[in-house]
Amino acid sequence: MAELESENQALRARLAEVEAALAQEREDGQRKVAWCDCVEHQAALTLRSERALDDIRNQAGQGAARLLDEQKQLNESSRLFSQSTVFLEAVRSQVEEVARSAASGQETVNNLDEAVQAIHQFTDTIAEISDQTNLLALNAAIEAARAGEQGRGFAVVAEEVRSLAAKTADATDRIKDHVQRVTGYADETKAGFEGMVDASSRMLEQTDQINDVIGEVTYLSQGMIQTISRNAAGAFIEVVKLDHILYKLAIYKVLAGKSDKSPDDFASHHHCRLGKWYFEGDGAQLAGSPVYQQLDEPHAVVHEAGARALRARQAGDNEGCLAALEEMEDASDRVITLLGELEETYYQRMLGSVDTGASKVDLF
Repeated sequence: MAELESENQALRARLAEVEAALAQEREDGQRKVAWCDCVEHQAALTLRSERALDDIRNQAGQGAARLLDEQKQLNESSRLFSQSTVFLEAVRSQVEEVARSAASGQETVNNLDEAVQAIHQFTDTIAEISDQTNLLALNAAIEAARAGEQGRGFAVVAEEVRSLAAKTADATDRIKDHVQRVTGYADETKAGFEGMVDASSRMLEQTDQINDVIGEVTYLSQGMIQTISRNAAGAFIEVVKLDHILYKLAIYKVLAGKSDKSPDDFASHHHCRLGKWYFEGDGAQLAGSPVYQQLDEPHAVVHEAGARALRARQAGDNEGCLAALEEMEDASDRVITLLGELEETYYQRMLGSVDTGASKVDLF
């Protein structure tokens, strides 16, 4: 009897332990259920951020597109300034030619003035000779008159000499008049050439100043173009990254029961936004980049592993689902890294497309 009582007490004690363990299990289960509910609620709240992320993506894409438009307009202005520089250089060459012609004309006028002065001196000499000749003829006529009949022939010669001297004096006076007019014209021409030389010098100085200003503006414009291109390239790449993240969120929405998409909807890496950018959009223009060529393989793995995770969940294989998700996230990290490395190449292509005028950029 004592043994039975002892066994009964042991059984009751064991039962109490089992009941306590069951109570603890129930409590743990309730906590786990509450935790799962909390996690599910948090996941639902997180997935609600998809729309906000998509809005951010769209705004970032629009901002990048606006930056590129500003870049195009700024580059067009820079081109106009460059064309103005070429035009001013042509004007400067023509002004220099005019200045050289004016200087040459001025030198010619100076030579002409020297020749006119020499002619003037020559006419003065002729006038002196004419006066002396006239005086000698007068003296000869006086001596011929004194000689009477014998000096009559000599008087005729003396008169002819006086007449010739008078004509020479008259011609000399007319030559002087012409010389004075030529001198006046030469002085006016000389002043005109001097004005042309001065005006050409001022025009050259002003052209150089304008050229300097245009050069400075063009330099600043190029700096702004590079800055805008850098920011636009960074913005576009960030938009591509956001699209990739939104793709993964779409998979997690299916896993959380918030979307009815099938695994086949995620199988092809050609049809997502990143795939369209990579194969059909502006990204295809980067095909010569080694980084670009490395991007296709991890991107394809992201899609394949994501679709495999969904199929594993449908089959009730939670471990297989988690393993596939882990593989997807590893490949996604590689995609994000490569996109970051691709930014510099994208920036250089943007600059090159703007320089050649082929600056159309299609994000997707």
